[in-house]
Amino acid sequence: MIFPKLIYTFFVAMIPAVEVKGAIPFGMALQLAPWQAYLMALCGSFFVVCFLAFFTHWFYVECKKHGFLKRFIGWIDKIVTKNKDKIHKYGPLAIFAYVAVPIPGTGTWTGSIIAGVLNMRPGITIFCVMCGNAVAGDDRDAGKFRRYSFDFTIVNVQSGIETGMDITKKTGS
Repeated sequence: MIFPKLIYTFFVAMIPAVEVKGAIPFGMALQLAPWQAYLMALCGSFFVVCFLAFFTHWFYVECKKHGFLKRFIGWIDKIVTKNKDKIHKYGPLAIFAYVAVPIPGTGTWTGSIIAGVLNMRPGITIFCVMCGNAVAGDDRDAGKFRRYSFDFTIVNVQSGIETGMDITKKTGS
C-alpha cells in the first residue's frame, strides 16, 4: 500500500530540521518514487509554513509582552537581528534565498519564523518560503538518491543480532 508511505513522508517533512531535505530520502527509503517523495515532502512543509505564517508574529508578541519562553524568544531575536538588515534591504527575496540555500538551519521553519517576527504579510511569507523550499529540495536533490537502493533492517539489541542500513549502488541506472 502506497498511502501510508505518502502520509509518513508528509509528516516527516513537518519535523523541524528534517523538513524537505530529510523527507525526500525518507520517502525514497520507503520505496516511493522520487517525484512522490518530493511532492509529499512539499505538501507537509506547506502545512507548517501556512500555520507559522499566520501565527508566528502573534505568538512572538504575546511571549515578549508576558515574558514567556524567554530563552526561545532570545534565540529568535538573535537569528532575526543577525539577518534583519539583509531582509529589510532585499525584502521577500531575502526570505526566499534564506530558505533555498541548502545549509542546516535555513529551512522552512526558520524562514517562516523570521518572516513572522518581522511581521511580513502571510501570503508573501508562504509564497517566498515555499518557492525557496521547492528549490532546496528540488528533483536534483532527489536525483542523488535514485542511484541507490535502500534496505532498512530492524536492529534487535536484546537478541544481539547485528543489523543496520544497507545502501548499495544500483547497476545499470
